[in-house]
Amino acid sequence: MRRVTIVTLQLKILEIHLKNKYYRYKMSFKKISIRGRLAYALIYLEIFFKKRKNNIPKVLRSLLDKLWSVNTSVVDLVQLEKEFNEMSPSSILSDDYKGNFDILSYEEYLEFKKVYTNLDDDSIRLIYFLLEILFSNLYSDMGDYAVNSYDFLIKFINVCKSNEVESPDVINIKSSSFKEENGWGAIQNMKFWLDK
Repeated sequence: MRRVTIVTLQLKILEIHLKNKYYRYKMSFKKISIRGRLAYALIYLEIFFKKRKNNIPKVLRSLLDKLWSVNTSVVDLVQLEKEFNEMSPSSILSDDYKGNFDILSYEEYLEFKKVYTNLDDDSIRLIYFLLEILFSNLYSDMGDYAVNSYDFLIKFINVCKSNEVESPDVINIKSSSFKEENGWGAIQNMKFWLDK
């Protein structure tokens, strides 16, 4: 009886330790810029697709490349948001093309629709969360850590973890401070974002 109690107690201590470790891990993202969070999620999405042995379709790759451009060059975020709103799974899967799209061609719309229709729910959620990590604080107060962006990153991480996808080990992302560029972080080259 005593042995069972000790083992149960040890398991409870381990569970508390893991919860605390995960809590500290989540809290560390409050200090990371929106660009850093975006880079982290983009790298994580690549790992997610590789684990599932899925190639990223060409049209989706173009969307991800445009997202990377936010971290590596000066872009018009307002214009980019308009483009991404049309490319988002929620727009593509809920709207007919007629009269609802100003930027996407009909052919591009059909490509996205085909890709999104063939993806599972978790993949769709990750793409949606990825866009929200970037754009959810575009017009709102950043506060101490851009709570909207942070919340979508945590949701993104939780979906990956529930699919048993290992988190990326990218040290430089942690140095992309929320204190830089009003929470957005500095623009960096691709090597910076990908270095371990």
